[in-house]
Amino acid sequence: MCGIMAEYDTVQNKIKNGYIFKDHLDKAIELKPQDPLSYYLLGRWCYAVAQLSWIERKVAATLFGDPPSATVEDALNNFLKVQ
Repeated sequence: MCGIMAEYDTVQNKIKNGYIFKDHLDKAIELKPQDPLSYYLLGRWCYAVAQLSWIERKVAATLFGDPPSATVEDALNNFLKVQ
C-alpha cells in the first residue's frame, strides 16, 4: 500500500511515509529475523532511497534533518538474505 501511495503523493509525504515504513521494517526484522519478506521489502526500500533525486534529498534534509541513506549495495545485501 505504501508503495502505491508514494507514486501519487507529494515529495514531503513520500519521504515521511518512507521513514515510517523503514521503522516498521526494522521492528519486523527485530521480531522475526528469519522472515525473508521483511528483507525483500527492506531491499526495495534501500533501492528506492538510493535512487532519490537531489531535490528529494534536499526536501528530506530540510524537513527531517537527515535524509534517509542507503545504497544499491545495501539493497543487494538485503535481497541476498531472501534466498
